[in-house]
Amino acid sequence: MKGTNTLIWLKIALVVSLALNSAFLVKTLFIPSANIASGMPPSSGEEIPLRLSSEQRSTIRSIMAPFRLSQVNFKQKILDKRIEIIESLGDEALSPGDLSQMVTQLNTLENELNQLFVKTLAQISSELNPGQRMQLLLRLSRGWFFHPGGPGGLRRSRHGRQP
Repeated sequence: MKGTNTLIWLKIALVVSLALNSAFLVKTLFIPSANIASGMPPSSGEEIPLRLSSEQRSTIRSIMAPFRLSQVNFKQKILDKRIEIIESLGDEALSPGDLSQMVTQLNTLENELNQLFVKTLAQISSELNPGQRMQLLLRLSRGWFFHPGGPGGLRRSRHGRQP
């Protein structure tokens, strides 16, 4: 009975994870966001532009283009692996070792994507002057740690107004 409950919770967790990953993929692919290479702030008006030179813009675009393609490919592989795991959970012959191996493969894909992101960020950072680098770090930290819609935070509408 205990093993059955564990598998049920594991299935629920993976389905939720798949849904969140899908939502992120949809947002990334289909909802416009601030483009770092353009030097323009997001539509909320809260960011200060990086004020990139045309040479910097061109270089950053050439760095970002292959990253975006790789990102889409990695996200598809991650999504496929999550679906494979979820579908496998219905198989009674699935052993804990097989499940562990699939989760390890998923973790490896996610780790590779994270490493690619850090590498790309380092390449972009090397093209920026110290002030631009600081502004970029502030932008990234706001998105990761200081999101106004996070726990206890106020959510803003698209036009910067509070609901």
